[in-house]
Amino acid sequence: MAHQPGRHGRHGRHTPAFLLLFLSEKPDYGGALLNRMKSEMPFCFSDSASVYRCLQDMEKTGLVQAEWKTDGPGRPQKWYTITAAGKEALKKQAEDIHMRRANLEYFESRYPYAAPHGSDTPTPACKEDPHE
Repeated sequence: MAHQPGRHGRHGRHTPAFLLLFLSEKPDYGGALLNRMKSEMPFCFSDSASVYRCLQDMEKTGLVQAEWKTDGPGRPQKWYTITAAGKEALKKQAEDIHMRRANLEYFESRYPYAAPHGSDTPTPACKEDPHE
């Protein structure tokens, strides 16, 4: 089944937002974007299939543009650059995430077993999903 906007699996809801965020900082290729997600995000719920599917969808809808590059020996890599439409989509994603975060903070303030804000518990880079 093709990935459709508004229909996300539990691992893909914010993948487009993070990819657009990283691409707003610099052009990159899919594997490097996934590596950044895994190394920089506190929890990485995306895998290579969801990243590449998302990049393909964003290319089709004009949020990113792609160019094949070959730097030295080896296979060519498809590099992605955010477009003006992608920057606008990123802004809307940021607004959506802000609202969701406010709701999640409200939930945590009400739920008795939620971790306290400012917990001293260290968070390793990109924890694995405990439900898998």
